[in-house]
Amino acid sequence: MSTTAIAQSREPLIIIASNRGPFSFERLDDGSFQTRRGAGGLVTALSALAQQHEVLWVAAALSEDDRAWAAEQGSEPVMVEGIRLRLLIPDPDAYEQYYNQIANPLLWFIQHQLWDTPRSPSIDGDTWDAWHHGYQAINRQFAETICECVAGAERPLLILPQDYHLYTVVGLLRERLGEKVQIQPFCHIPWPGPDAWRILPAAMRDSILSSLLAADRVGFQTDKDAFNFVHSCRFYLSDAHAPDESHRVRFRGREVIARAYPISVDSANLNELLANPETTELREVLEQQLGGARLILRSDRVEPSKNILRSLQAFRLLLERYPEHLGKVQMLTLLAPSRMEVDEYQTYLREITAEGALLHDDFS
Repeated sequence: MSTTAIAQSREPLIIIASNRGPFSFERLDDGSFQTRRGAGGLVTALSALAQQHEVLWVAAALSEDDRAWAAEQGSEPVMVEGIRLRLLIPDPDAYEQYYNQIANPLLWFIQHQLWDTPRSPSIDGDTWDAWHHGYQAINRQFAETICECVAGAERPLLILPQDYHLYTVVGLLRERLGEKVQIQPFCHIPWPGPDAWRILPAAMRDSILSSLLAADRVGFQTDKDAFNFVHSCRFYLSDAHAPDESHRVRFRGREVIARAYPISVDSANLNELLANPETTELREVLEQQLGGARLILRSDRVEPSKNILRSLQAFRLLLERYPEHLGKVQMLTLLAPSRMEVDEYQTYLREITAEGALLHDDFS
């Protein structure tokens, strides 16, 4: 459906904005593109929304083939497997700064409280350059693209910016679109208490908080996250007030609601996978390999917040304290590489690999 059709329809339109889109594209030898559905948690959770409502999804073109596909489509959203999709093409240098310097690891590590604060992070000139010319620039590009897609629309609009990549897009959208739209960002990762945010310079921190308070509602995974957000706003923004310890913040004439909207796994999809003959076959193969031993199985991304290293250390402690389990209990850890462009992630993977090798050598 074209931009004109978007504007003329009377049905509410939901606009999802996220760094990673619901699809990736691969150029084939004949020049056409093969579509692959995204597998990330955010995409999985929100794709269900697109099955029930009319959705326009705005995301960044991440790979070379994604950029080629987006360039062919131009500025018009394109229907892909029931989702109207618009991929923006970011400047590579700006995207590197936005994603690999500010979003990851700076904001991610703050929100998971992973920084070794006496030593890091060090907010230097490169960080400020990445903030202004990377994070802020890409957020502006998202805001401009969304505004372009909904230009002239006279229908109800609900804009859902997703996660820590797009904190400042909220304020930019409010400036451009005014009060005629509903804006509800959602934070998929923990929101820590006020003390964790002291790492950020006031200009960065206040820009994030005041932008989010341009929303109508701000969504979180848990009530604790929503509570921490309210108190972070009260602590750092002098004109932010939360009456009666509620999940509401009054700020510059607006009242913003902070609420928990926990996202569950797709249980129906999991049941389908469980009933799949291939799943049954793989389980039988694994049981044969175990030969009657018990299995501790974990599957995760290589992510410092996931406690992968500690799980291996815990397994070592089990075998040391209860040697009767030797040969009777095995551990299988399936890991997917994640953000390997970030030094801290590479270091963490090396530590995991080293601990796993030691476990194998000591107890095999």
